[in-house]
Amino acid sequence: MSSSRGDGGSTISEESTGTGQSVSVSPPTVLIADGPNRAKRYEQWIQDPFPVRRARSPDEARDEITKDIGVAIAGAGVSDETTQELLELVTVRSPFARAIVVQGDDQPPMLEGAGYDVCLFTPVEKGDLRQAVHQLARISTYERAVSAFFEYTTHAASIQVGKSEEELADHETYQKIQARIEQIKATLERIRSSMDEADRRVLMESIESDPAAGFSEHPSSSGGRHPDRCSECHLDWGTRHGDGLGKGYDQLGAFVWKCTRCGAVQQSASASHQWVARR
Repeated sequence: MSSSRGDGGSTISEESTGTGQSVSVSPPTVLIADGPNRAKRYEQWIQDPFPVRRARSPDEARDEITKDIGVAIAGAGVSDETTQELLELVTVRSPFARAIVVQGDDQPPMLEGAGYDVCLFTPVEKGDLRQAVHQLARISTYERAVSAFFEYTTHAASIQVGKSEEELADHETYQKIQARIEQIKATLERIRSSMDEADRRVLMESIESDPAAGFSEHPSSSGGRHPDRCSECHLDWGTRHGDGLGKGYDQLGAFVWKCTRCGAVQQSASASHQWVARR
């Protein structure tokens, strides 16, 4: 696991893309569901730099699980049945969130694939919990930023259709979106540069290709395995084409590509994308 470098707190403020939706990358909130004494102690350990919410009962936990949750901690005081329910709610309500499960030292770990990322055993050490929270917050923020990047680049691509460079230069919404894209790219690069091998391994393990679509086994130079082909026009990617198409795609960012023939933008780090399976 990586050390606590604090980059999980990177922020991209919410702003409408003009598509009827708003995308944001906010400082990840940590939810702690456990008995009052342990929950308070955990909060004291991790509240700097993360906002923390405590849930003292299953009902409180259900109420507190919202889209801004970046890391959820199900403590040892939560039953296995309730823990599973909360993990499922987190996945639905905050699909970029990551989860930590705390088990008693006499209990076997929950089954892999049960919706959590890290399992800790009591007595939990402060350093172990902080390390896990920082790593998962960093990864959650990165995935949320990639999703925001995808939303903005998709909207920018739709505005570009049929417009000259001069028209785009005078297009206020387009210029605002381009400024936001640059901001998100800087955030992504800052987080990516802070990641170690453990972070990257956890991130890649959350990305599973659709067998029908497939991914190239060779990472692109900008990072991330690109899909084998465009999902819209089915142009093969990674193969040299003529007519200025290059290898079929342009890398817009980590796990985000644009087809050089039809202009479709695709990503593989969003929980809602057809080629991505969370956990």
